[in-house]
Amino acid sequence: MQNTPKRAFQLIITLGIISLLGDIIYEGARGVNGQYLQILGVNAATIGFIVGLGELLGYLFRLASGFWADKTKSYWLFTIVGYGLLISIPLISLTSIWQIAAVLIMVERIGKGVRSPARDTIASHASKQIGSGYAFGIAEFIDQIGSILGPLIFSVVLAQAASGQNGIAAYQLGFGFTWFPYIALLGMLWFAYTRFKNSQELEIASQQSDDTKELPAAFGYILYLSFFLL
Repeated sequence: MQNTPKRAFQLIITLGIISLLGDIIYEGARGVNGQYLQILGVNAATIGFIVGLGELLGYLFRLASGFWADKTKSYWLFTIVGYGLLISIPLISLTSIWQIAAVLIMVERIGKGVRSPARDTIASHASKQIGSGYAFGIAEFIDQIGSILGPLIFSVVLAQAASGQNGIAAYQLGFGFTWFPYIALLGMLWFAYTRFKNSQELEIASQQSDDTKELPAAFGYILYLSFFLL
């Protein structure tokens, strides 16, 4: 594979942008999910149960998806399906029935659990080429931009909508805005898959490179000095 470090860097950047778009969608929504359910008539205890159950399902699916992603080597399939389930957030804009909204909120957490192990594995393939710490730093930096932008964008949309509409309609407009980053996310997923679907080759190339490396010069001095101990 030609220019493997360059391709690895491009993959890390692409995954970072995908995570950024995902964060804009679900981080913006997570801050208001409870308030929206409250407006729909849900009490605090039920909201706590919904949120807690969503987190539990997310971690349970993380265990299951991690196992099956390794078993089948279908890392991109789990990544695409997991991010695809983010459609649950824009769909909240279409309902004012709290039971449906609650299910959609939990589906988002399940999607997080499905995609995280597979996406991190794909990132690890690329990190072998450019360094694990460096790759993680780049991806996390881009990801955190989305974590900041998501709540900010949602707040601006909600503030603008709240001035002329009732509470439910204002929140639904905010959730509806997430259709834009979701469509962009699907486009980036398609680009990433078509360009880097054989990401394991980056790791293989790295291993082959390591196997062909010469021993460091210091190793010769160690051998030389060891003869004095015989």
